[in-house]
Amino acid sequence: MSEPDDAIERQKDNQHREIEARIDKIVKLSDSGCVMAVILLAWGGLTGFLISWIFPDRMIESIPVTGVSLLITPFIVGGVMSLWGTWKSDHGHPASFLASFKGGALFGFAAAATRFLAIIPE
Repeated sequence: MSEPDDAIERQKDNQHREIEARIDKIVKLSDSGCVMAVILLAWGGLTGFLISWIFPDRMIESIPVTGVSLLITPFIVGGVMSLWGTWKSDHGHPASFLASFKGGALFGFAAAATRFLAIIPE
């Protein structure tokens, strides 16, 4: 790797650490995690809204049952975030509430619920 590439990587790493430090400060505001839960619900809702705006129609038309994503999405996102948290812990980095199954599932449910409400057939 060249010297400019190393500098870019160090800058990205510093920015990543700064973002995580800010998130950790927010998490530490409440011992019960209520603040983080509200933040995850808001982020998930915003994400669901943006996805609905970009993709305004149902993604899979062949399934006649609506609302399946409300069950599937939290499990998938929770599982992925749990794996991310495990990877971070294994590599010496603290894992935040988002990097857990509960945090990921909460975020995923908020996104799926917002999208579900945004694309309800009339």
